[in-house]
Amino acid sequence: MPCIKKPPPPLTAYRDNACKLYGLDVGLFATSLLEDD
Repeated sequence: MPCIKKPPPPLTAYRDNACKLYGLDVGLFATSLLEDD
């Protein structure tokens, strides 16, 4: 039987995106704090 990959549930994709965006935001926030110093 061929292996059929199911598309990821929307919630999972959203959470993955949110994590990436959150990580980016934290990185930008940290760099702005360091630059202010």
